[in-house]
Amino acid sequence: LIAYYTWRLVEERDRARVQAEKAARISELLTSVLTSVDPYRTPGATEPTVRNLLDSAAGRVAAELADQPELEPEMPTVIGRTYESIGIYDKALPTLEQALAISRRAFGQEHVRVAQSLNDLGVLYRSTGNEAAAEQVLAESLAMRRRLLGSQHPDLAITLVEWARLMRDLGRTGDAETAAREALAIRTAVYGDEHRQTATSKRELGLLLWDQSDLAGAEPLLRQNVETSARQLGADHPNVASAKASLGALLIAKGDYAAGEALLRGTLETRRKIFGGTHEEYGGALVGLAYAVEAQGRLAEAQALIEQGLGIIAPQLGETHPQVVSATLDLVRVRLTRGERRGIEPIARGALAVR
Repeated sequence: LIAYYTWRLVEERDRARVQAEKAARISELLTSVLTSVDPYRTPGATEPTVRNLLDSAAGRVAAELADQPELEPEMPTVIGRTYESIGIYDKALPTLEQALAISRRAFGQEHVRVAQSLNDLGVLYRSTGNEAAAEQVLAESLAMRRRLLGSQHPDLAITLVEWARLMRDLGRTGDAETAAREALAIRTAVYGDEHRQTATSKRELGLLLWDQSDLAGAEPLLRQNVETSARQLGADHPNVASAKASLGALLIAKGDYAAGEALLRGTLETRRKIFGGTHEEYGGALVGLAYAVEAQGRLAEAQALIEQGLGIIAPQLGETHPQVVSATLDLVRVRLTRGERRGIEPIARGALAVR
């Protein structure tokens, strides 16, 4: 017994020492990055924007954390996710690919950290319209998490949700619904009904039911998502804006135009306040609001909203991104309805070729 507990104490001491060293290295790196934009300490320092800070951190991680195999993948992962969140996809992609390569080198081919890196990369691939690459890495992450974590782990639910979103994009609604229902069951069992992740799973399932024309089944799930997300996160959180946007679009589809437009206008303002007027989240919200305006016959206003939204999302996502193609076809439809036929056919043929 003395030997056993002595070994346990030594093990805990070593673990605490490693964690302290990791915290110290992260603190040292972050302090160095932040002070690099202080003009009093670094003459000629660049403007301390989020992007400048991320670029500085990304450039120093590989050199300064090479001797920390457990820590080295963490920082590229955080940096890559942040690049993605603020819409800098050209920086996010190589950073998250680097995180995956480092994870494989540090932990081998089969490890929970590798599964996380695969999941992160799959989310980015889907966001940028590369569905084939997204399917490959998300399938690998999903299988690995099942083997390593079992069938009731919350991390498995994370990848199930991303898999359901990808399957929905690809039109494989049966596979999407199976994954969405499994994720919801796991999160309800682990977190309970009143949790932000449970609410997110309700939204995903609600959208799938809507795709299958089950508006009556979708609406309560989308309403519960709005209510729980607002209570847990506050009214100005991006997840709450997404929840309200989904419910607003559903209400428009049901014919409740006034309520739907009110929700969509509220989410537009929230996204502008959070992300700014040039972010793809704001551009997508403009296109979403146009759907409500068009349904009420205000075609000139709808066209202006779509054109403004396309002007934001097309340069960031590319002309072949599914969201851009969808918005382009919305614009074609509105212009045709208004009687504007000149120059429409080449645009429609281009969208058809992409699809």
